Amino acid sequence: MSLEYADEKFGWAVETLATHRAAIKERLVAALHDIGSVQMERDVPEGLHDEYQEFWHSVTKAKSRLAGEGSLQATVREMTEDEAVEAAKLITRFAGEFERRLAEERQDSSRQ
Repeated sequence: MSLEYADEKFGWAVETLATHRAAIKERLVAALHDIGSVQMERDVPEGLHDEYQEFWHSVTKAKSRLAGEGSLQATVREMTEDEAVEAAKLITRFAGEFERRLAEERQDSSRQ
């Protein structure tokens, strides 16, 4: 598992959500692209697999109907503003959890 990788990518996603000069849906798409390479089996701690899988499904469930659009963009396009805000909140929550767990891992390894 590469928790460091997930932590880094989700950190970028939070920064994108906070600093991108666009509407929430555009910021969300950009943030989701930041974390798109995170692989659940490799990068996400086992205790978060179900929640992460539900999250990823919730932001990729729509089928693309426009040329050049993927399921992620289609799903966000179909979201309400409130749903986009909730997805952004989940990204920040995962980022915090990954950061916390990584700090614990580092603390545990420094004690050994």
